[in-house]
Amino acid sequence: MKKIIVLLVMVLPFMMMAQEAPVKAVAGETIKVPCERIDSVIAFSKTKLGCKYKYAASGPDVFDCSGFVMFVYGHFGVQLPHGSSSQYLLGRKVKRQDIRPGDLLFFNRSKGIGHAAMVTNVDSMGRVTFIHASTYRTGVKYDRLESEHYANTFVGARRILECIDDSTYQLAYSDEEVAAVERAAVTVQPATDSYYYHRVKRGETLSSIARKYGTNVVSIKNWNNLRSDNIREGQALKIYRKSPTPASKPAVTAEAQDVQTPVKMETEPVTVETKPVTVETEPITVETKPVTVETEPITVETEPITVETKPITVETKPITVETKPITVETKPATAEAEPEWIYHTIAKGEGLYGIARKYGTTVDNILQWNNLSNPDKIAAGQKLKIRNSKATTVPAKPAETGQPVPAPAAASAIYHTVQKGESLGRIAEKYHTTVQKIMQWNNISNPDKIAEGQKLKILQ
Repeated sequence: MKKIIVLLVMVLPFMMMAQEAPVKAVAGETIKVPCERIDSVIAFSKTKLGCKYKYAASGPDVFDCSGFVMFVYGHFGVQLPHGSSSQYLLGRKVKRQDIRPGDLLFFNRSKGIGHAAMVTNVDSMGRVTFIHASTYRTGVKYDRLESEHYANTFVGARRILECIDDSTYQLAYSDEEVAAVERAAVTVQPATDSYYYHRVKRGETLSSIARKYGTNVVSIKNWNNLRSDNIREGQALKIYRKSPTPASKPAVTAEAQDVQTPVKMETEPVTVETKPVTVETEPITVETKPVTVETEPITVETEPITVETKPITVETKPITVETKPITVETKPATAEAEPEWIYHTIAKGEGLYGIARKYGTTVDNILQWNNLSNPDKIAAGQKLKIRNSKATTVPAKPAETGQPVPAPAAASAIYHTVQKGESLGRIAEKYHTTVQKIMQWNNISNPDKIAEGQKLKILQ
């Protein structure tokens, strides 16, 4: 029966809020609600602990930071925008010491406000616990405002829901749950029974001073009412430390104990004057004697190197050429004589090799006829002089008799090793032949693709 009553108490506020019309939060104003309504909001946010984090997500089980706050408040009919910088403009601004459960906290990122959270508890010492969609690794979790990271990036707080009756306000979490969060968070070191002042030196920061005295930045800022991390050289900072235990204590009566107060020990920096110390030294003379090193000549015996050379034998094999009967067709000569020279205009992309093949001649002949030294230095539109092969006199051949032409004598082959810078045109000229024949004998399709050291077969 008790469980049923507790369940109804928890569920009833949710049902009441869900039935109300949505309310849009505006800048500078708060929404007046009973205190138990804020407790219900916080209790509902607790049901999402452990949910995953995802950028731009807003529920029901996956959130980013502002999407989580928007989803929780939206469940109770309060409309908030999606985006921490937009949410920071809504509600009423709250001072750090006035933060209450249900308030929204905002933190800096690399480019302005970039993170939002919701306060779940403020204990008797003013320590703030909040819930938020933290990171991809942790998801929705609790954290403490006093931890070093959040204390250094905290921007401000905003209140969306205002409690109507402060006297009946109750916290949403048990003491055990809050204690568990406090043990895991970085706490502010409370003031002890004595303190003294630290004079800031050049280059010091709050972090380095906190490490020096075994405390943290948040404590030093609270002790000195600092609103930022900026400090200046020579500034005196109040540092609380435990007072030393005296060797013996006098007996204290009960009445004396009631009026005892902590003793504040203020210390001033001590200046120590130092004078330079002059040390007289005498020069030290070091006598050195020349050192003579006797060396003997080194004789290197060399032996003559004999290089044996062997004659290179080139084997030639006879090549048999099969001949077939050749039919010679003769045409009556025309009266008009062919011109001895014709002129070819170079087209775009043409090379001397293609032109020579077109007219049945060689690249070397075209170079010689046009006084050219480099076959690569030709341009589109240039005119080349070509000897007309049709103008030459062809000796008459006997008519076909049907008898096979006797085979020519077997040709012998030699092998030429291509030297650096040689071309097929030069090699053909050297052996009194043509580029086309060398290409045919060696199965070469491109006359420009020959390499140094390549062996070419030449028939003679």
